[in-house]
Amino acid sequence: MTLSKTEIVLNALAKKYPDHKISVTDGKIVFWEGEKRQPGDVELEELYQAEVSALAKVAYKERRKAEYPPVLDFVDAQVKKLSGDPVLAEEGRAQEAAYVQASLAVKAKYPKPEKA
Repeated sequence: MTLSKTEIVLNALAKKYPDHKISVTDGKIVFWEGEKRQPGDVELEELYQAEVSALAKVAYKERRKAEYPPVLDFVDAQVKKLSGDPVLAEEGRAQEAAYVQASLAVKAKYPKPEKA
């Protein structure tokens, strides 16, 4: 799910000012009611960037989760490897290697965000 700048700004403001009534259009505050002063453009941009960063830290996990191979493929490979049947064990090793390669490809496609 992709959020608009307006939605991201509103989420960030709601977290920082939970007791305020706020309306945002095109990423800009159009209504502000509350005891604390309304943030200026620079602070608003900082809040936006911080929220984008926080969302990215969660998004990579969801993307990885959606694309990882099924864990049952890994379990099946282990059972084959431990079966005592040399042919089946070799098939299990190949299946395990394919699982690991597929998992590493997902990790490369969606790397962890840099820590700030």
